[in-house]
Amino acid sequence: MTFAGPFAAAGPMVLSIFLACPVRAEDPPRTIEVASIHPAAFPSEEFFTGFALAAGGVCSSNASMRPAISGNRMSLYKMPLCQLISTAYDVPGYRLAGVPAWMLKMEQSNYYDVQIKAEGESALSQDQARGLLRVLIGDRFQLRLHHDAKNLPVYDLTVGKNGAKLKEVPLEGRPQHNGVSMTTYIILISNYLDRPLVDKTGMTGAHYQYHWDEKELREQLAQGGKPAPSIFSAVEEQLGLTLKAANEGIDVLEIDHAEKPSEN
Repeated sequence: MTFAGPFAAAGPMVLSIFLACPVRAEDPPRTIEVASIHPAAFPSEEFFTGFALAAGGVCSSNASMRPAISGNRMSLYKMPLCQLISTAYDVPGYRLAGVPAWMLKMEQSNYYDVQIKAEGESALSQDQARGLLRVLIGDRFQLRLHHDAKNLPVYDLTVGKNGAKLKEVPLEGRPQHNGVSMTTYIILISNYLDRPLVDKTGMTGAHYQYHWDEKELREQLAQGGKPAPSIFSAVEEQLGLTLKAANEGIDVLEIDHAEKPSEN
């Protein structure tokens, strides 16, 4: 599918998407030269089920991905529309509201591979890549959304009274398995909770030493519903963090309309 340059400013729908998440001044918007959205391929139904469950379901509550960028191209693989929206707007899944029932079905047909090539030869920034993705999904899925404020039941994640047990790992020269971002911990913890998790730790380092034993939690999850009973003590004892139930006023993206994607 080929887009002409003026597409980035064509119609009120696209304009509303850009206004909702403006690109920083130092990263001017780019336009799409070629883009495609195809149903994702899986080796088998069993592989797909395992993949979807490991990712936390169709709309993982705390997941927000970074587009894979290579020069003036970006790619996203095996992602449902709600995760494409989360990625495009850089918001966790729990900040999406009004998600249509068809988007929540754990079916292979709801997962997509996305490829975008930007006009021009210069490399894309993350902001520019997200902007192109907003344009593409707005056009292909006929996506309409708006900002709203909702009071949601959540868990606040804070540093415990004795301090966090995680130590920051230098980004340069570290073995890959020795450190992960706080975002990774948020997703891991969220798998065992029954409501969204809000990170209030203030831990903004690039990577923290990996320390997380899920054996008992997985066994509890297999035996009953969420939350897993020992998740609260596991977070305290292993990470030095605290989970507390709360209600938070949160800015959400309300989905007004979405359709299955049009042809390339």
